[in-house]
Amino acid sequence: MDGSSDEDDEEVVPGKMKVSEMKAELDLRGVTSAGVVDRAELEALLLKARIEGKARPEILDTFNEQR
Repeated sequence: MDGSSDEDDEEVVPGKMKVSEMKAELDLRGVTSAGVVDRAELEALLLKARIEGKARPEILDTFNEQR
């Protein structure tokens, strides 16, 4: 190993996030959380969005340009 850290590439587990952080990430991914009031539902929605690779196209473009 070269001693470098992969921390920047790791996503935070939704269960360790604040509700506001989960809602913000869902918004960045273009997924609405309107009507979701249960924390467990938010976590499941965020996990599903991550698995499906959902994100707003303009955010992906910006991310890819920075990489």
